[in-house]
Amino acid sequence: MYHLKQNFIVTGIDISKDMLYNAKKLNPECTFHQADMRDFDLKQQFDSVLINDSITYMITRKELLATFQNAYKHLKAGGVMVTFPDFCKESFPHNSTEVSIARGALKPDNVDITFIENRFDPNPEDESFETTFIYLIRKDGKLRVENDFHTPGLFTLDVWRKSLSQVGFEVNETKPCKETQYLPVFACVKALQTGPNSR
Repeated sequence: MYHLKQNFIVTGIDISKDMLYNAKKLNPECTFHQADMRDFDLKQQFDSVLINDSITYMITRKELLATFQNAYKHLKAGGVMVTFPDFCKESFPHNSTEVSIARGALKPDNVDITFIENRFDPNPEDESFETTFIYLIRKDGKLRVENDFHTPGLFTLDVWRKSLSQVGFEVNETKPCKETQYLPVFACVKALQTGPNSR
């Protein structure tokens, strides 16, 4: 949001009141709506739609498709939707753990946060996995531990491609970096032409 608003007029949605409160506090010049991206209706269309990390919480193919259909509906003809999978079934890093340290201008000097994320797939036959978050928070040297648990979706790249094409998008793929471990970014265009098959 911070980077987008430097060059664009930004409208954001989120299903969480708490997330919206923080977003508005940090980005007062932007417009926000509490809504579910699978079925919201702002009754307007945009030049572009960005679906970032939240897409990983679509845990069925039906939800994934509904999100793409709704994004298509909110795009002007010729508009572009950008989205990408954090993980795909073909290359999921089973039981992987990452550790990161909170940094940034907004972090108070007396607070240190270590973030631990573990990803585990208990059933390779389904289309979801488990993510456990652990936060080690030290304020004035005193430790507090918080944890959170999520169940994101896990689909093959073919499911992503077919869902996007089924909606009617012209699907373009690019990789953000040359390193092969990065998954593709999908830049999806809503066709300019109209006709019997247009949506």
